[in-house]
Amino acid sequence: MNLTYRKTLAAGGTFVALLGVGGTALATTGSGTLTGAGAQQAAAPTATPSGSTAKPAGKHAKKHGALRGVEHAQIVTRHKGATVTRTIYHGTVTAVSSSSLTVKAADGKSQAYALNGDTKYRERSKGHKPTASSLSKIAKGDNVAVVGTGTSKVTAKHVVELPKK
Repeated sequence: MNLTYRKTLAAGGTFVALLGVGGTALATTGSGTLTGAGAQQAAAPTATPSGSTAKPAGKHAKKHGALRGVEHAQIVTRHKGATVTRTIYHGTVTAVSSSSLTVKAADGKSQAYALNGDTKYRERSKGHKPTASSLSKIAKGDNVAVVGTGTSKVTAKHVVELPKK
């Protein structure tokens, strides 16, 4: 895992920042593939959503998110010589327990995540930096971004509670 990616996740940046770093790393290393809603944008990280002006990828790609607007994606990367599948979802919590979290994206697709002692929780409120949080603060109906690893069973690594829409 590259240093920039770890710093971004540790800081608990917004979903856009999480995806931006992943998309930038993917674009610069070519070490992964992307499927799902973000496949088109990740393939050409300089592309921007319609109605906006295209800007070249560079130092601002991380800050502004190369994958802005992505609701969910699956990214396959190499880490320490092994293939790692990361599943990323942004949406509404539909179910939460001490061992699992289910997130529904705007397009209606859902993803269940297993939770464990290694899962990190952050809370981001409008105009404020992310702060440490806990599973007890996450409830059904909350707006979250989740990054997890695995294929048949996806385990949440980072859960960021985002401001209400």
